[in-house]
Amino acid sequence: MHHDQARLSFNQARRRLESDGQVVDNRSVEIFELYLQSYSFTKVAIPAANKEFQSNDKQGHLKKIDQDLKQFWDNPLNEFIGIPQGGAISCIIANLMLDNADQQILNHELEQKNLFYARYCDDMIVVHPDKESCENSFNRYQEALKLLKLPIHEPQKVTTYSKKYWSGKFKSKLPYYWANKQENAAVPWIAFVGYQVRYDGLIRIRPSSIEKELKKQVEEANQILKVINSKHNSNTATNTHVRKSKHQIRYRLHKRLIYMSVGRVSINSSNKENSGFCWSNGFQVLKGYPCIVKSQLRQLDRGRKKQLRRVTKNIDNLDIQSDSTQKKKDTNYYGKPFSYDGQF
Repeated sequence: MHHDQARLSFNQARRRLESDGQVVDNRSVEIFELYLQSYSFTKVAIPAANKEFQSNDKQGHLKKIDQDLKQFWDNPLNEFIGIPQGGAISCIIANLMLDNADQQILNHELEQKNLFYARYCDDMIVVHPDKESCENSFNRYQEALKLLKLPIHEPQKVTTYSKKYWSGKFKSKLPYYWANKQENAAVPWIAFVGYQVRYDGLIRIRPSSIEKELKKQVEEANQILKVINSKHNSNTATNTHVRKSKHQIRYRLHKRLIYMSVGRVSINSSNKENSGFCWSNGFQVLKGYPCIVKSQLRQLDRGRKKQLRRVTKNIDNLDIQSDSTQKKKDTNYYGKPFSYDGQF
């Protein structure tokens, strides 16, 4: 997004608030302006890419300039375009700018009936029982984005349901029939943010989110093994040896994986909302929902057990005795309250 367009949307929202009698703190204006000045894709990312090409003696260019930016500006490098990705203020700016596009859909009387429209930052979805009404809403949204000088992913036509439907090339899709795949030209799933919803109400988490969590489990285990192997195999006098027993190492990894997945819960904990920042709390909307794909959650539980077994096998040759004087307690129960599956 262009910085001038962001300023325009911000000032419009500010005037609306002030006309309603609300006071806008001047510090918010200063923070907004400093945030825009902190980054520009054309002034930071593009020069960095060109420097990389030159340092490695490679010929290359960024396709984003040719495909996206030049449709609005003759020389995009002279413009201030783009804001920091992932920041909280970036979400506010996106919402301020896209509010105009929202109104183009929500305020149109002809398609309001039976219309479902949702947007989270730059991810949006339009659902309507009538294909023509759905197409009209989608076209109005695209026209609003052009007025805001916001590039879009070129929408693709969906003719059949296959693995290609989930490929990265299909980031934006033209209206299609959402129904049982046995019906003619029907697609059973729609995707929005981190969820995929089937025509009959079944919900599953986006597979890439599952894969990322499995990868994090592996990384946690690798981090433990890397430290242990570097200390256990070193013959240098300055390097410290492993000070914990294999049981203590496994216990600590197990607790880390639990905190990472379901938070700080206990065996008799009934309030899961206060379990802290963790993976399962990122999908609060699914908790208590009856129709979700449980096999994904069980896959994560199996992945956690797999990493524990892998670490246990690799540290089995350690002969360090426990530094605890307490007697060994009974094996802790790490069942439902501590599992991915048990959170939903």
